[in-house]
Parts: sequence; structure tokens; C-alpha cells
Amino acid sequence: MFSRAVAAVISLTASLLLSASDQRKALSAGEWGGEQASLSVTEKGARLELACAHGSIETAILVDGEGRFDVTGVYVREGPGPVRQDEEGGEPARFSGRVEQDVMTLTLERATNARHVGTFTLEKGRPSRIRKCQ
Repeated sequence: MFSRAVAAVISLTASLLLSASDQRKALSAGEWGGEQASLSVTEKGARLELACAHGSIETAILVDGEGRFDVTGVYVREGPGPVRQDEEGGEPARFSGRVEQDVMTLTLERATNARHVGTFTLEKGRPSRIRKCQ
């Protein structure tokens, strides 16, 4: 049987661990670049440019104590030629990943069918190299 003091210590420890893992901070504004991907982060969201697509996040990207993030946004496919009317507005997407110092691993999935679009490695302040669809 636990004493009240032991129960209080366990409760306090669990509470501190939970609050520490819930502490999230906004990813600072700036440019992130890599091969075939560029992410422009602002205080209110982000814009992703890819070779044959683009995406947007309309909320601040919050990272946890381990640098992880998971936000929703919009993914829009691009390509040469005409754009179908149902493709103009894009589709819901999930942007997740991890930031470690000045390196971000970003995974993009289409939310409608959890289809993997790609995983990109981006560096803060690095120019991107994107060859748009032609």
C-alpha cells in the first residue's frame, strides 16, 4: 500500500513529465531549402514549393521538446498543361517531421488517402534547388 506522500510524489512527477512533453514553441520564421523543396516559414504558417506541387500551412508550426511537429495544410499538384477544375484548390494534407538544430526532416502526406507524397531534408538558410514541371 502506498502512503499519501509516495502517491503525491508519483502524481507530481507524472504531472511534470506530461507538462514538459506538452510544451511546444513556434518554429521561428525563415527560409528552409533543400533538393527539390523549399519551405518559407512565417509566424502564421508556411508555404512549401516542390518541383511539381506546392503546399500551404495556415497556422504556426509548433514543435515539441524533441523538435517534432505535425500540422495540417493544403497540397496542390502542378504539372504542364491545363489544370482540372477539381485540382485547383488542392486537397487536405499532413505535414510532419522533426527539427534538429538547423536541419528539418519534413514528410508530406495527402490526408484523403494517407498517400505518401515525399520526405524532404531541409536546412535553415540554405538555398533550394527546384526544377519546376514543364
